[in-house]
Amino acid sequence: MSGWEKVKLEELYEVHNGLSKPRSAFGSGHPFLSFSTVFNNFFLPESLDSLVQSSEAERESFSIRRGDVFVTRTSETPEELGMSSVALKDYPDATYNGFCKRLRPVSERVWPEFIGYVFRHFAFRSKFYGLAGSMTSRASLKNEDLLDMEISLPPLAEQRRIAGVLRAYDEAIENCCRQISLLEEATQMLYRNRFLSGNEDNWESVSILDNDVFRFVSPKVTPFRGEKLYYATADVDGTGIVGQGEFVSFDNRPSRASIQPIPNSVWFARMSNSYKILCFIEGCGGLENRCIISSGFAGFSSAPEHFGYVYCTIASRLFDEMKNRFATGATQVSLTNEGLGKISVRLPPREAIRDFSSIVLPYLMNAELLRCQIKSFSEARDRLLPRLLNGEASA
Repeated sequence: MSGWEKVKLEELYEVHNGLSKPRSAFGSGHPFLSFSTVFNNFFLPESLDSLVQSSEAERESFSIRRGDVFVTRTSETPEELGMSSVALKDYPDATYNGFCKRLRPVSERVWPEFIGYVFRHFAFRSKFYGLAGSMTSRASLKNEDLLDMEISLPPLAEQRRIAGVLRAYDEAIENCCRQISLLEEATQMLYRNRFLSGNEDNWESVSILDNDVFRFVSPKVTPFRGEKLYYATADVDGTGIVGQGEFVSFDNRPSRASIQPIPNSVWFARMSNSYKILCFIEGCGGLENRCIISSGFAGFSSAPEHFGYVYCTIASRLFDEMKNRFATGATQVSLTNEGLGKISVRLPPREAIRDFSSIVLPYLMNAELLRCQIKSFSEARDRLLPRLLNGEASA
């Protein structure tokens, strides 16, 4: 580790709190960096989809520039404190949320792509767990605690080499995600053209819970303890159809009750504000044997010759609108089994379903195989990351 040094963040950054606005200010105006965007991304996305009404003075004070590090400053659990995301470019007229802190570089000693991995590395994240553990109620990060933290900093050239290796994995993942998105768009376009064009001769209207095509999965929900499985949640992530979604190790959730998926099944988030879809196809890497999903999902299976139609129906915006119409709840609005029973689907002749499914199944299988590649790339990157950041492996 020649040339590496221990450096406090106060030598590298200045800290600034975020913008707080009333709910009425959101939905229009200028780009806004939300808490969830920081929480879910190592690096800020190409564009910020959230909008807020902000003044010129606010846009100047709460600006976003290349090299800025955004850190979640408050949470109800230690795992949510200190999640970070780094800006790799300037975002004109953008501001960031009041539940995050901005670390703006005051030194040219850090390479933004490198620091993004440092802040997300477990060795650094564990320092936030220690801070949260000493708090008696809701965890809240103090400026002095944040700036007092140390990182191991190699020379700038080494930072760039390390970041380049890790970014190569992320770019491969992003490429897979783009391909998946194109495959999803193609299947939905075929579905709309064939079944939502108004030609419904010889179709039947049936309850989604009472027909021979959609088979509702009545899952056995049991607590898993010590299982080395991946865990997919139904939380909102704002990314549309996300396939297998974000998997996390189940090791730190020993008492959570969850569902083991089955082959040839498609699952959707019951929450009205989440559009997350999970798909498990027999013969596509056996992901159903290596993961569990939260009880926030509901699922349908089907015969293999019907699966393409079942998947495209559940993944369609039309189904999502019906789900939202029958969702209930005083606080968290979600679809119960009773509400699900009120959803009707129009079934074309079975021959048309089989023909369509045979066309789109290769698209869906390719998408699932790409998701398996994403898992492999992610795991390889995560194995390499600590060795690079500890100086144990050469970039």
